[in-house]
This record gives sequence, C-alpha cells and structure tokens, in this order.
Amino acid sequence: MPIQFKYNQNNDVLYGSIEGQLTFDEFKLMLEQVVESREFRPDVKTLWDLRNLDFSKVDENFERQILQIRRSFPERGNAKIALVSENNLAYRITRIYMILSEHLPQNVKVFSDYMAGEEWLLGE
Repeated sequence: MPIQFKYNQNNDVLYGSIEGQLTFDEFKLMLEQVVESREFRPDVKTLWDLRNLDFSKVDENFERQILQIRRSFPERGNAKIALVSENNLAYRITRIYMILSEHLPQNVKVFSDYMAGEEWLLGE
C-alpha cells in the first residue's frame, strides 16, 4: 500500500506519507485505520508528505471523490492537517483540494516545505 503513517506521541502528531498512485479504496482504508486507532484521537493533527505521490491521474473529479470519502468520517472532526507537496503542479493540485475542502470542519494548509508544514502544525 502506498500509504504509511506513524504516530509521534511526544508531539501528538500523526506523520503520514503517500507514494505512487492513490486509490479510493486505499484512502478509505487509511481513514478507517486512523479513526479506529486506540493509539491517538481520531482528529489527531496530521502531516501528510505528498512529495512522492503520483499526481498524474489526480484531477478535480478525483479530489471530489476523495472529499466524499472524507465526509463519511466525521470522527476526523476539526483535525489540523498539513499537506506537503514540492513541485509546482502537485502544489497547485493540493491547493485545489484545500479550497474544495473548506466546507469540512478541518483546518488544512498546503506547504512546499516539509519543515514549514511541521512548524505550522505544531504551533498553537
């Protein structure tokens, strides 16, 4: 599976990464694992490293379907989420996701620099 994540208890952050192409089933399974975990709250702060995600098949329709899946997990609640993608195209596509997700009760911000994303996430 191209999705991996690890919880850092010291700073209460879930660090995730996605490599290759993402499928809807993989995304749904990941959300199920997050909300069912006994290690952290379902709305844990999360940093997603998307620098190795294959964006070649990601378009607005793909993002809308991802958002539909996300809506089916209200347990994620007001999660604070940093998305990191470095190249220009991936960064713009990720920002579209951020805009399309504004109606969800989550705080999403997109970064081109991993450390900047982490600093924002850890800031209160």
